[in-house]
Amino acid sequence: SVIKPNTDPVPVQNGVAMIGSVVFDNVYDALKVVPFDETETLITLIGDCGITSNAGYTVNAKQNIVLDLNGHVLSSAAALASSSALITNKGTLTIKDSTDTAKNGSGKGKLTTSATNPDMQACPGYANNTITNIGTLTLESGTIEMAAGGKATYPVDNNSGSASAVFTMNGGHLYNFFTNALRMFCNSDQNDNIVVINGGIVEGYGALWMQNPNHSKANKGQLIINDGEFKTTAKKVVSGELALAEGPSNITVDFSRVYNYNTSTYQQANASNMYVTIYGGLFNENVWIKDQGEDTSKAGHAEIKGGTFNGYLYVALEKTVQGGKYIFFDYNNGTTTLSDMEGYNSDGYVFTDIENGYFSVVPAN
Repeated sequence: SVIKPNTDPVPVQNGVAMIGSVVFDNVYDALKVVPFDETETLITLIGDCGITSNAGYTVNAKQNIVLDLNGHVLSSAAALASSSALITNKGTLTIKDSTDTAKNGSGKGKLTTSATNPDMQACPGYANNTITNIGTLTLESGTIEMAAGGKATYPVDNNSGSASAVFTMNGGHLYNFFTNALRMFCNSDQNDNIVVINGGIVEGYGALWMQNPNHSKANKGQLIINDGEFKTTAKKVVSGELALAEGPSNITVDFSRVYNYNTSTYQQANASNMYVTIYGGLFNENVWIKDQGEDTSKAGHAEIKGGTFNGYLYVALEKTVQGGKYIFFDYNNGTTTLSDMEGYNSDGYVFTDIENGYFSVVPAN
């Protein structure tokens, strides 16, 4: 149910947000009247709104907000060379756009962020995000966009450093021309970092990056993909040739290694608490699940049970594939035979020979 605010702001003509029948001339004032008792509160945008601030908006713990973009644009332009987010979610936040009836970002509603001074270092020290999620976030429809270049600029950054972060995507469009559209920053062995994708479009230079930044602790991360479309803005795969050594990519899962600044070397990450399960979805480019390292006790966990893969699939973990359709590309000549895929299939499953351009995985008889 929708609640009315506890205060009585003076209605402002041509405002930008509404709660019930009360109109607010800025989103900050609307957020102030949302209670801290987890009561769901609907905020509807009735106009475009832009801010110039690194601070942005905050949904606090125990606040429960449904934000209807309603065909409007909420934007920010971060000017300082430091971390920023249009929205920092510490509570419960659901985003939808009433004009996005197809639930694929085709409506007019959008969250978008730019940054004047993004971190351009190879190992950036700060991130500029459209949404930093350290709570419970759901995207039903609408577009979440990052319009800034830089090495750490994300439409959604699911960050479990200080609290469990859970992101569910049922529809909508995540878009980032420059870097990843969605990052899972799995930087805690205590807090959950969970992403569930049921639909919508995830599109970026790399669509999704699951990052384990710690080589000593068994950080927690869980990625579940049931459906959705994954696209890249990078150069496409053409005739089996890869545009990059490890890309362009739809999914990059870094179970493998992290950089130790103390020793200036890469070390095997402890991915024993990190899980990836793919039940479905359309993957238009490459999928990389990397788990190099000799210590098998630190290995991550991956299962592929379905989906359509139109790019190169690299899974360092053997015996992970139980379903789906695949186009496999060989680095040398762009062709693949059944023998090239031995070891990818789980026990009890076999690859079929190519049919209609795809290899399939079926239960063994």
